[in-house]
Amino acid sequence: MGGGLTDFIKEQLQQTDDPPTTSTTSGSSSSSGGSAAPKTESQILAERRANNAIMELQKSYLEVLRRWGLRPSKNLLNLIDRGIKGAWSTTMFISMVRHTRDYHDKFAGISWGTGMSEASYNSQYAQFKNRAKDIGISLSRQVFGRMLHKGLDFEEYSERVDALGAIRENPMMWEAFMNVLQERGIPLPTGKGKKKSLVQFINGRGSKAWEQVWQETFLTANLEAAAGINVIGSDETSGGEGALEIARGQLLKIIKGVEGLSGGKLDLEKANIDFGALGADLRKYDFNYLKKYGLSYADLIQAKLGGPGAADIIARADRVQAEKEAFGQPRALPSQQRALGQDKQQEEDFVQSL
Repeated sequence: MGGGLTDFIKEQLQQTDDPPTTSTTSGSSSSSGGSAAPKTESQILAERRANNAIMELQKSYLEVLRRWGLRPSKNLLNLIDRGIKGAWSTTMFISMVRHTRDYHDKFAGISWGTGMSEASYNSQYAQFKNRAKDIGISLSRQVFGRMLHKGLDFEEYSERVDALGAIRENPMMWEAFMNVLQERGIPLPTGKGKKKSLVQFINGRGSKAWEQVWQETFLTANLEAAAGINVIGSDETSGGEGALEIARGQLLKIIKGVEGLSGGKLDLEKANIDFGALGADLRKYDFNYLKKYGLSYADLIQAKLGGPGAADIIARADRVQAEKEAFGQPRALPSQQRALGQDKQQEEDFVQSL
């Protein structure tokens, strides 16, 4: 509502403030007991128009508050009164509301720089809030505002909610999560502060390395539970030669390798990897033998996840394993000595071909 209404209200209010006209007889004024003369028809009409205009202005103010979801607090009602007395336009009223405490509490962290409106803010907040409810968490507008400042979008937030849900429901996932945090030197959430610390993670207030921590946790838990591969930290002892295991530090390299190749984040959950089949597949190989040719469990795991050189690594491992098995087969040769010598030469030739 623009300046036209403002001018109109002022004009009508001015008219109602003018003294009423009185009739005169023989040069003297007539009155009845000092009482005010009745208003003229034009004055009554002007006053009615002014009141209607004020009511419309008040209605437009209240509509702004309703549209934004702001309750008309005492502070805002006082602002409405000031606006009516000053005959503010709706645009001016909006500007004044945006400077109130009520507004800043309601729209904490609103991103004016990106052109975010109050309607889009409310819509995004509702989306985030409903997602948090999926795991029984209440999301306040203040926390949501801090997320906006950090640039946390809904997709990433949703992934963090899924991660926290999995960690809280799966004891093995929780243990893996704690191990990864410890390995990375991130303070461990314990006792009464455990839930708070985890909630801070999904709200973007924990370590910036959250995504890596979660990916390592998810990968660790599934390698150990489904694939039967022991994940060991830097302070743990290896199970010895031939043990089906991988160092925790290698997992981060695998994740980075796969992400670097795909040009984006590795989403292990959406990849629907069959970790059980992966473990069974790895057991087909004799890693004490493959190790001679520079191949490790980490190489095969990375290849199975689609990392750099995946096809070449798997092909090399299959060739080495096939040759190993072939060397172990009995051969119909003139003499055992000749057989042993030829087998040895074949193996040396094969090593040079890799």
